[in-house]
Amino acid sequence: MEPSDTDVREGGATPAPSEPATEPSTEPTTDVGDAHWNACGVHRDQPATFTCSRCGTFGCPRCLDSMQPMPLCVECAARGVNAVPWERRESLGLWTGFWETTRLACLTPKDFFARPAIDSLGGGAFYGVVSYTVGNVLFAAQIAVFYAIVGLVAGASAGDGAAGAAMGVGFGAIGCVMVPAMGIQAPVMAVFGLAFAMAGAHLSLMLMQQARGSWEASLRGVGYANAAYMWYAIPCVGPFITPFAVVWLETRAMAAAHGTTTFAAFAATTLWRLFLVVGFIALYAALIAMLMGSATGLADPTFQSQ
Repeated sequence: MEPSDTDVREGGATPAPSEPATEPSTEPTTDVGDAHWNACGVHRDQPATFTCSRCGTFGCPRCLDSMQPMPLCVECAARGVNAVPWERRESLGLWTGFWETTRLACLTPKDFFARPAIDSLGGGAFYGVVSYTVGNVLFAAQIAVFYAIVGLVAGASAGDGAAGAAMGVGFGAIGCVMVPAMGIQAPVMAVFGLAFAMAGAHLSLMLMQQARGSWEASLRGVGYANAAYMWYAIPCVGPFITPFAVVWLETRAMAAAHGTTTFAAFAATTLWRLFLVVGFIALYAALIAMLMGSATGLADPTFQSQ
């Protein structure tokens, strides 16, 4: 006799035991046909190609921050993980952020320019103005000390005491004026310098069909490349190091910002400078030729008789 529904509800018959429930997998997986792969933690229909080195999340190529030297998802990069110290100056402090950024940019430029941006426009451009100003003010301070020493020596060696004192005071005054004057004009020069360097390098890469990044990325890179102006702080040899250091840091910056080769980035940072120098030389040559032609015309006896 078959048990009724009432018997089953009252315990008259014992139902067959069900299969034990299995624990859900902690790794997102997807089965497509015979394929078995880990799914991206954000885009569930995409296979994961990396694991974030910070949070451990599975990610697809759309989630990878390509500016990082190690696999890092865009979410961690946006939170400032491994960010440039200058862009974290509110938590690190102004001096620590400036000094650490300068040290990393000058000594390890390849790894430095691979760091993610959390303050692209204000960070790089603002740092570029500050570093250019600080470097040039330190260089002007060295020149001021040199002028003061020259004035002291000239005053001491002069036979006339009054004339010697005047020479010493004069040279010292020139040195004292140089530092604040440089502090005023350096920020203006830095802004124009950043604009020229960014436009020249970016347009050069566009002509070479190598410009893969944005104008903002170029400005950020050129701004941080101004860390090279801090070489001015080294007496005597700093002015000889700085021009080459600026070009090299801009090369590393443009290579990272546009994902291009070092050779293409170096060409982009140097070609526009060469064209600019050649243009100025041609302009000066034309002006000198015009002046010489005018002087020759004035000295011509025919012209004088008229």
